[in-house]
Amino acid sequence: MEKFEPEVVACSAGFDTFYKDAFYVGSQLAIKNPETFKKIGAIISDSKLPRFAVLEGGYEIETLGLLVHKFLQGFFL
Repeated sequence: MEKFEPEVVACSAGFDTFYKDAFYVGSQLAIKNPETFKKIGAIISDSKLPRFAVLEGGYEIETLGLLVHKFLQGFFL
């Protein structure tokens, strides 16, 4: 990102990569640990740029709230 020098980071926050969503979307990437989403949010936060995220995927309702929460914990560091 340093070479590109963006003014803002837009994140399409999809949680259908969580392993419990495989039934709904057949994801080949099966993230098993919710803390991974916190790490992803933190990577984006480390840019220190203005940023926003839009929810675009995640269909397993029982875990979606937890995954979004973990992502936001990292995203707003």
